[in-house]
Amino acid sequence: METKQSQRNRLTKRLLKKHGKENLIQCKICNKYFLRPCQHARQVHKISAKEYKREFGLDNKKGITTESDKNNMRQHIKENYDVVVSKNLLKKGQSTRFKKGDKTLGKYERSEQTVNRLKRHILKIGKGRNSLTT
Repeated sequence: METKQSQRNRLTKRLLKKHGKENLIQCKICNKYFLRPCQHARQVHKISAKEYKREFGLDNKKGITTESDKNNMRQHIKENYDVVVSKNLLKKGQSTRFKKGDKTLGKYERSEQTVNRLKRHILKIGKGRNSLTT
């Protein structure tokens, strides 16, 4: 009977053979390659995507997945648009929406990557405004 570890090793080898190392993302914990390393970290290393990103200084707002996997997900959304948008986003998403007067808005720890991305965005906006006024 095959152990879980040997199953994972076999799946990793299959992924490498199918996609190639350059088209996969390396898990920063075990150094194996995956399409979705955060999903792997949750299932195998028992840590959440948020914990994984915080531990390695990654942007909490950005997904970590390969371009090919992003394209596959986009295609899936297009094919299942009615279910994805109306059922999942509009109905189920109500509980996560901003509520007027929420005192916790913006009061959370941001990763270094997020802070840098926000600074670049602010600079970009500032440059745009300066060009409009001159």
